[in-house]
Amino acid sequence: WIVASLLAAVLAIFAVGAVWFQQADNSAETYRVRTGNIVEAVYGLGTVTANQSYQVKLGVTGTISALYVTEGDTVEKGKPLIGFDLGATFKAPFSGTVTSVPFKVGETVYSQTPIVTLINLKDRYVLVSLEQESALRVRAGQNARISFEALRGQTYQGMVRSLYSDPQN
Repeated sequence: WIVASLLAAVLAIFAVGAVWFQQADNSAETYRVRTGNIVEAVYGLGTVTANQSYQVKLGVTGTISALYVTEGDTVEKGKPLIGFDLGATFKAPFSGTVTSVPFKVGETVYSQTPIVTLINLKDRYVLVSLEQESALRVRAGQNARISFEALRGQTYQGMVRSLYSDPQN
């Protein structure tokens, strides 16, 4: 009778185990694997900056004797920009767009005052400030999609060139 009792106990354990495993299989969920790009949005405030910019400034006070450009002009490298009564004529060091000419012929300008600003608008980048959590998810070489508040609905493709962390902030 002891052998029969042990045999019944072993069969009961197997029966309970079989029922438990079958219920476990019924409760499992299955998912279909999808493939695609992983996109994560990181938002920051940025400034469009040109790699080449040039400002005409005098080291001494002088009077403008000739003005060869106006705001919005596109100039080629070597083209004269402005001349002074001191006999100096400043020429464009690179091809670009004149973005500022706040003075007229005959006006006197003081030392270190920007008189003409030239920028190469074809070679520019966006300098973006990110909060710490966002900055931790960005790496050099990543593709970037850039949008501007003033140009709603338009996006531009770019790439993260480099990262800089200001130790004072």
